[in-house]
Amino acid sequence: MWTQLSSTEKAIPSPPLFLAKLTERGEWLQFQADFQVAVSVADRLKAEAEEELTVLRTAHKEIEMELAAAQHRQKEAEIQLVTLQGELKETRQKLANLTEAQDKSEVHAREELKRSNGKSINSESKEGTNRGRVRGLYRLGGEKVESKSQNQVIKNIIVDNSIIDCKGVARHSLRNVTNEDQDGADDQSSESRRVITSERSRSLSRLPTSSDTAAIRNRASQTNFASTLGSTKRNLGQLRGRNGLDWQHSKLSNDAGKHEESLNKYNSALTELPPTKSQDGFNLLLRRHGGSKRNSLLRWCQSRTQGYKNIDITNFSSSWADGLAFCAVYHTYLPSHIPYSSLSPENKQENLSLAFKTGETLGISPSLTADEMLRAGGPDWQRVLSYVESIYRHFEIPTLFLISGPEVLHAGSPTSIAVTVFADFPGNLTAEVEHGNTKVAQTGIFQGGVTSVFMLPPFPGSLSQNSLLNLTVRGYRENRLLFTNTTTLTFNPWTVSSFIQIDRSSYTRGDTVKVRVVSFQLDNKPYKGRDPSGKPVDSWNSTGNLGIVLKEFRLPQLSRLGQWVITTTVNGVTNKKSFIVEHQDGGAPPFDVMVKTSSQVLLGDDISGSVRALYSHGQPVHGTMDVTLKAFINNRTSPPLRTQTKQIYGSAQFFFSRDQLQSLYSSSATSNNSHILHFAAQVNDSTTGLTVNKTVEVHVLPNKFQLTFLNFPSTLKPSLNFTANLRIVRYDRQSLSSLDLKHFAVVQVTQRSSLMNSTTMSLTLPVPKNGNVLIQFQLQAQLEMLFIEARFQSNEETLRMYTNYSSPTGSYIQIIPVNTLPTQVSSKGQVVAARTESFSSSVALTPELSWYPEACVTVYYMHPDGEIITDTIYISIQQYNNVTLHWGSERAQPGEQVSLTVAASESMFQVLIAVTAMQNDALQSDLDRVEQKCNLRMMTNARFYMKNQADGLKNGAVAVVMSENLGLSFTPVAQKLTISKDFSLSLVAPPLLVRGEEIVLEVNVINHLEQDTEVIVLVAQSEAFEFVFMNRRGASVVNAQKLTLGSHASASALFPIRALAVGEMEISVDAVSAEASDGFVGKIWVKPEGVEQIFSHTLFLEVPLERQDFSRSLSFSFPPNLVPGSQRAHIALVGDFLALSIENLDSLVQFPTGCGEQNMIHFAPSVYVLQYLEKSAQDDAEIRSKAQSYLMQGYEKQLSYQRDDGSFSAFGKSDISGSTWLTAFVLRCFLKAQPYMLIDQTVLTKATAWLLKHQGSQGEFTEVGKLIHTEMQGGTDDSSVALTAYVLLAFLEDKAYSEMYAENVSLALRYLESKVSSGVVSNYSLCLVAYALALGSSPLLDSVISELSRRADYRDGVMMWTISRDPRSNNQHQRSAQIEMASYVLLALFMRGNFIEGITLMKWLSTQRNYLGGFGTTQDTVVALQALAYYAAFSGANAINLKFNISTPVSSSALLFHINSTNYRVYQSREINADKDLPLNIYMEGKGFAIFQLNVFYNVKTTPDVAPVTDEDAFRLDVNLTDSDSNHILLSICTRLKDTQAIAHTGMAILEVGILSGFGLLPGAEIQADFIRKVDREPQRVSLYLDSVTKAEACVRLPFVRNYNVAHVQDAVLQVYDYYEPTRKTTRMYNSDSVHKRDSCSFCGKNCDSCRPGITIAVRSRSTSATSCSLTSLFLGAIVFLVSV
Repeated sequence: MWTQLSSTEKAIPSPPLFLAKLTERGEWLQFQADFQVAVSVADRLKAEAEEELTVLRTAHKEIEMELAAAQHRQKEAEIQLVTLQGELKETRQKLANLTEAQDKSEVHAREELKRSNGKSINSESKEGTNRGRVRGLYRLGGEKVESKSQNQVIKNIIVDNSIIDCKGVARHSLRNVTNEDQDGADDQSSESRRVITSERSRSLSRLPTSSDTAAIRNRASQTNFASTLGSTKRNLGQLRGRNGLDWQHSKLSNDAGKHEESLNKYNSALTELPPTKSQDGFNLLLRRHGGSKRNSLLRWCQSRTQGYKNIDITNFSSSWADGLAFCAVYHTYLPSHIPYSSLSPENKQENLSLAFKTGETLGISPSLTADEMLRAGGPDWQRVLSYVESIYRHFEIPTLFLISGPEVLHAGSPTSIAVTVFADFPGNLTAEVEHGNTKVAQTGIFQGGVTSVFMLPPFPGSLSQNSLLNLTVRGYRENRLLFTNTTTLTFNPWTVSSFIQIDRSSYTRGDTVKVRVVSFQLDNKPYKGRDPSGKPVDSWNSTGNLGIVLKEFRLPQLSRLGQWVITTTVNGVTNKKSFIVEHQDGGAPPFDVMVKTSSQVLLGDDISGSVRALYSHGQPVHGTMDVTLKAFINNRTSPPLRTQTKQIYGSAQFFFSRDQLQSLYSSSATSNNSHILHFAAQVNDSTTGLTVNKTVEVHVLPNKFQLTFLNFPSTLKPSLNFTANLRIVRYDRQSLSSLDLKHFAVVQVTQRSSLMNSTTMSLTLPVPKNGNVLIQFQLQAQLEMLFIEARFQSNEETLRMYTNYSSPTGSYIQIIPVNTLPTQVSSKGQVVAARTESFSSSVALTPELSWYPEACVTVYYMHPDGEIITDTIYISIQQYNNVTLHWGSERAQPGEQVSLTVAASESMFQVLIAVTAMQNDALQSDLDRVEQKCNLRMMTNARFYMKNQADGLKNGAVAVVMSENLGLSFTPVAQKLTISKDFSLSLVAPPLLVRGEEIVLEVNVINHLEQDTEVIVLVAQSEAFEFVFMNRRGASVVNAQKLTLGSHASASALFPIRALAVGEMEISVDAVSAEASDGFVGKIWVKPEGVEQIFSHTLFLEVPLERQDFSRSLSFSFPPNLVPGSQRAHIALVGDFLALSIENLDSLVQFPTGCGEQNMIHFAPSVYVLQYLEKSAQDDAEIRSKAQSYLMQGYEKQLSYQRDDGSFSAFGKSDISGSTWLTAFVLRCFLKAQPYMLIDQTVLTKATAWLLKHQGSQGEFTEVGKLIHTEMQGGTDDSSVALTAYVLLAFLEDKAYSEMYAENVSLALRYLESKVSSGVVSNYSLCLVAYALALGSSPLLDSVISELSRRADYRDGVMMWTISRDPRSNNQHQRSAQIEMASYVLLALFMRGNFIEGITLMKWLSTQRNYLGGFGTTQDTVVALQALAYYAAFSGANAINLKFNISTPVSSSALLFHINSTNYRVYQSREINADKDLPLNIYMEGKGFAIFQLNVFYNVKTTPDVAPVTDEDAFRLDVNLTDSDSNHILLSICTRLKDTQAIAHTGMAILEVGILSGFGLLPGAEIQADFIRKVDREPQRVSLYLDSVTKAEACVRLPFVRNYNVAHVQDAVLQVYDYYEPTRKTTRMYNSDSVHKRDSCSFCGKNCDSCRPGITIAVRSRSTSATSCSLTSLFLGAIVFLVSV
C-alpha cells in the first residue's frame, strides 16, 4: 500500500558553521557590528511604518467610499464613519509621537557608537564584531554579504522571508485589518489602533541578570506547551498580533527604571520577530538576551556561575582557560559529579579533563580538548562558544517527545505504545500502568529521532468495565529524568469481538431459531477458547470451532411471547441479541399480499402496479381489492385521497394517472419539493371473509438525477490539493444511460480569502459509467471559505466548507513528512505499527492481519518551532481473498436448483455464505458522514495540532471467511445471481385425501411479464388417479387447457381427478408458452377409508440354556369389516431391552404431547437412555447424540410451563396454580439430567422451595393444582399416600438433595411408614410406596414387598395388580396403571437387590410396548423405561449371537435376521405381505435373547353417527353437523362419562376431531369453554385438551370452512379418551349428506365448462408409466391422437 504525501512547509536552513579562527579583538569588533545593525533596524522599521501607514490610509479611503455609498440604506453607517475618522486622526497623532521617539533613539544610538569607537580595540572586540555582522545578516535576511578571514570565506546566506522578515509583523497586522468583515467594523478599528501603536512603541529589553534566570526558564516552559487553534485566518492573525504585543507591553513595564536601558533597547530591536517564528528553548534565550548567540550565552553563563569563587566570565576565550568555568556550570546541575570546592585554578589540566569527561558521560559531544584550551595564544573562542551552547541545549532545552497509546486497555492483552523522542541520543524509557496497588511496568531503550513500539504486559486481575488506570511514561538519559507524563486509560474486559446473527428478527411458537456466532480476537484471528453461555432456554459450550459457532434450537409451542435474548459470554464479557416471539395467529396473516410498484417515480409520471394475494400453499385469493392512495406529511399519513376497487383472483393491477396525482402534490410537498405517497392495498377473501392489508411507500422525486459530494476532507488545508467525488445517481437507481454520459458535469469553485477577495474557476468534467466524478484542484494559500457548485443537466448540488483550524506556523500536511516522518498505524484503538521514515513523497506501508478491516494512519512531524503537525487518514484494508465463490450459472428461475462453488486457498477454514434478495429499485438513503476516531491518547511536551480526515466506507453482501492464519475476512464482491421467470405455477390441492374422493385440481398461473401471454397447462394421468370427465382407458392421457393472461395477471386451470390407490399420489404438471416452459410434480397422500386400527404384539424370545435352538408361532387374523387395501404389516427384532424405544425416542406415544406433563415424554426417556449407556459396557456415540438432542428440546419447551413461583403446571401461567405432582415430576427428571446438560439452578431451587412449602405437618404432600393423573393425584385411598411417595422420589433419587433436605425427607418417610402400617393403602399407592421405601432404606420395605406379593394376581407366572383391592371396582380400563405398578415394584426389587426375582416381571414389562416403543401414556412409558434401563445395563446383551428364520405359509421366501455383539442395539425391521391373515413361524438358533414385535395396521368399516355407543365405550359422544352454505359447516359435539363408569370424573382428557377432506378450522375462530384448556390445530385434525370429563354433558362447537374443492367427501373420525388411561375412550364417525353427495361438477361452473378438457391427448407407447409422459416426450416423436378440442 502506497500513501502519497505533500506539504506546504519550506525548508529552514541550519545556522552556518564559522570555522574562522578569531581573536578576542574579533569578538569586540563583532559587538560593534551588532550595534550598527540596531541602527539599520530602526531605520527600516521607520520606513516600513510609513509604508504600512500608506496602506492603511488607502484602506481607510476605501472604507469611506463604501460607507458613503451605503448612507441611504443604513443610517448607522454614518456613525461608524465618524468613529473611524476620529480613530484615524488619533492614529496619526500616535504615529507622529512614535516617529519623534524613534528619531531620539537613533541620535542616542549614534552618540553611543561614537563613544564606543573611541575605546581601545582588543582581541575580544574583534570577535564580537565579526559575529555580530553575520548575526545581523542572518536575522534580516535577503541580503548578501562577503566577509573574509584567514581560513574561511563566509558563504552567501538567504533566509526565507516568510520566516524571518521583520516586515512580516506590520504587514500581517495590517492585512488582518483590511480583511476584517464589515460587520465587525468597530472592533476592527479598535484592533487596528492597538496593533499600530504596539508595533511602533516596542521598547528594547535589557539583557537579564542572574535574578531573571528563573523567570526566563518559566517563560520558556510555558511557550513550549502553548497551543493555538483558530477557526479562520482572521482569528489566527489577531491571536498572533495580540499575544506578541501584549507580551512586549508587559516586558516594557517590567524593565522600567532598570540599568543599561539603551543596550537593552538595541537587543530588543534585533529580536522582535513575528510570533510564528521559532520559539524553542534556545531561540527564547536569544530573544531574552539580545539576539546575539555570544551575548546570550555569555549572560547565561554569568547568571549560572554567580557566586562561584575564582569565576569571572567576560568572554569565551581566556575566561575558560583554567577549566573552572566549565566545572562551575556543570556543578550547578550535577553537584555530585563535580567536587568544585576542592578544585584549584592552578590545576588547569585536571579541571578541564574533569569537565570534558563529565560532559562526555552525559552525551555532550567532546568537541574541545584540554590541549586546545591550554595552547599558546588561548583557545578558539568560537569552539568554546559551540561547546557551551551544547551544554545549554543539554540542560536548558527540554527533550521533546510524543507518545501515542490506546485510550482503552483490554483485559488479558498487552498494551502497545508508540514512542518518539526528538533528540540525537539514546536513552531509557519506563512505562507503567497502575490501578490501586496493582502495577505492570516495562523498561526499554529508545533511539533519539526514531519511532518505535513498546509493549507492556497484560494487566493482571479483573476490573470492572470503565475502571480508570494511570499510564505513566518516563524518559531517562543516564540517571537524569528527561521527561515524564501521565494519562488516564479506561479498562475494558473485552478482548474478543463476538457477533450474534439469527436468521430472522421474529418467530412464532414452534419455529426453529438458527444462531451464528462469529468470534475473533483483537488481532483479527479466530477465537477458539471456551464460550460458556448460560440461558434459561439453552446453553452451549463451544471450543475449537475456529471462531464460528452454528447452533439452532426449536421454540417450544408454549413459548412466552415477547422479547427473547440470546447471550454469549467470552472472558466475562457478554453480548446479546434479541428477537421477538409472536403469536402465530396474530403475527402471521392468513395469506400473503404483495404490492409491486416502483419505489421511486419522477414527478409528473403515472404510477402503476399490481397486487398479488396467495395462500402459503399457492391457492389464489378470490375476492375484492381496494388500493388507497394517501400522502405522507410530517411523519404522519393523511386521510385517504383516492381509492380504486377491483376484483382479484390471485392478482390484479392498479393505475393512477399523473392528472389524478397532481392534486395530491400540492398538499404533500416537502422542503425539497419531493413527495411521499403510501399505497395501501386491502384484500378481502370472499370465501373466508379474511382481510389482509399491505402498504408500500413511493417517493416522488422532482429531479431525474441525485448529486452527492463524497470523500471530501473534513478540513481545508491552504496551498494543498483538494479532492472530492461527485456521485451522480438516477432517481430510479438505474445505471446511467449512454445518453446521460454524453453530458458533462460542470463544477464551479469559489475560494474566498476575505470578504472582499475571492476567486472563481469552472471545471468541465466528463461523467464515467459509475457516475463518480473526480474533482481535484489546488487551494489558495490564504483561504477562509470554499464554495463548490456542481451541475449536471438541470440538477445542482452545493458544498460549502470553512477553514476550521489553522496551524500557528502556517504549516499543513497531507500525510507528508518534514526531514523525518514518524508514522504510526492504529487499528481497533490499538497501536499496531510505528516507525520513522526519511523524507519522501510516498511511504510504503505493508498491512498486517491486525490492521484489518480498517487502519488509522497518522503521520506527524516536529516543526523547528516546536509544533507537532499531523494528519490522519483511514484506510480500508482488503485482506487476501482466500475464498472464491462462483454460481453455476448467471441466471436461474425460482425454485430451480443452482450450485455455488466455494474454493479456498487454505485447508483449515470456515466460510459462512449469506444469500440475500436484492431489489433493483430499493430506495437508498443519503450517506451520512460519520466522524471516525483513532481512539488513541497522545502525550507530548510539544505544541500539538491534529485534525482527523474521515473517508467513507462501503459495504455489501459478502461471505464471511474465517481461517487459522488469515483470520476474519469478507469476500470483496458479492456474487450476483439473477432470478427471473416469465410465469410461475402453483398447485392448489390438499395434502391428504381419502380414497374414493374427488378433488378439483387448481393449477394457478401468474404472468410476470409486462405484456399479455398465452400458456398451455398439461396434467398427465397416472395409475394413482383418473380424470373425472374422461372415459378413455387403456392409454396414458394428458389433459391440457389454454390460458390467456394479461400483464401481471393470474388465472387457474381446473382438472377434476379421482383418487384410486392408497399411498402417495404424484401429479405431474407442465406449462408452456411461446418463450418459456415450467413444470413440477405435486404430491398428495391418499389414505384408506374407515377407522385405522393398530395391532402390536411383542414377544420376549430366548434360547433355553440346555438347547441351541428354539421355535415359536404367532398369528393374526383381520376382522370381517376390514377395508380392502388398507392393511400393512412389519416385523422388528432387537437384542436390547431399550432398542425398541431408542428407535423412536422422539415419538414414543401416539397421543398429543402439548401440555406440561406430556412434554416430559421428550425429556425423561432420554435421561434413562443416557444413564443406560453410562452404566453399560459399550457406549454408542450416535445414540448418545440423539438422546442429548431430544433432552435439550424437551428442556427448552418445559421451561415455558414454569410459573413465576417456581412451580410447574399443565399449561403454565394460564393455570390458577402450580401442580404438586407435575412439579415433583419435573424436578425429579431435571435432577437426573444434570450430568448430561446444563440445568438452570434457579429453576431447581424455586421448584424445590415451592414443593416444600406445600408439605404438611405430618410430612404429607397434597395436590393444590388441577387434577391431571387420576390415580396419582386423586388416588383411591382418600389420602395423599401415592402423591407423597411420588414427591419423595424426586429427593431420594438424588443423593445431594436427600442430604440437603434430610429433615423433610425423613418426615415424609415417617408419614408413608405410618400409612403402610395402618394397612389402608390401595395397590397403586403401595407399589409407589415400595419404591420410595427402597430408596429410603426403610425397615418396612420387606413387609411391603410381602404384602404386594400377597395381593398380586398371577397371570402366566407373572405378578399383576389391579388398581384397588375393592372387587367391585371396574378394572377394565387399567392397562396404563398396571404398567406403572409393575414398573415401581420392579424398581423396588432392583434397589432391594432382588435382581433375579424381578426378571420375570421385567420380561413381561418389555413385551407391553406399542409399535412406537412406548407404552400408553407419558407416565407409564417414563417409569417403565426407567425400570428397563436399570436391567438393560446388566443384561449381558453384548454376548448375544442369534440367527432368525421367520416364515409364513403365504410366502415361499423366509426373512433372515442375525443379532450379535455388534448390532444388538440396531432396530432391524422388515415389511411383510399383509394381504391375508398373518400366521408366522419363528425359528432361532444360537445363544441369548431377543425382543420380537409384530405391528399390523389396517382400517375397518364403520357406520356414521347413527350407530349406537357400545358397552365398551367409556363416554357418550353425540355429533351434529349443519351447513349454512356449501363452503361453511358447523360441528357440534357433546360428551360425558357413561353412568356405568366407576369413576366420577377423569383426569385430563383429549377430544380429537378429524376434519372432513377439503375443510379446515375457520381462521381466527375462538373455541372457548370452561373445560377446554388448549386447542391444537393441525391440517387434518383438531385436538382439544379438556380439564376433565364428568357425567355431566359438556358441549363444544367448531366452525369449518372449505379450503379445497373436494367432492364425495368420506367420513371423518371423532374420539374422546382419558389421556392417562387411553383404553377409557369412545370413537365415532361423522359426515354430512350434502357434503358427501356433492360432485366435482358443482365446482366447475355452469355445465362444468370450467373443468372440461380443452385438449385431450392419448399417448400410446411401450412405456405404460403415465408419470414418465411429460411435455418433452410429446414433442419427441410419440404418436399423438387428437381426441377432442
